Amino acid sequence: GDLMTEQETAQVIDAIGASKLAAHLGLTLSAISQWKRNGIPRAQERYLRLVFPHAFLKQEKGEEK
Repeated sequence: GDLMTEQETAQVIDAIGASKLAAHLGLTLSAISQWKRNGIPRAQERYLRLVFPHAFLKQEKGEEK
């Protein structure tokens, strides 16, 4: 499906910045680092795609081969 790989998830988190993400969502940095292992929860992913679309653009370009 459209689930992101661990690498893609890490790229998105790094593109936005883990501490910026944590502050923006009212989460801890350890919660964000869990995402790198477990993936970004669906609801948050949808929200982040709206608020930080640039973070997801790189990843989508990479899929076109």
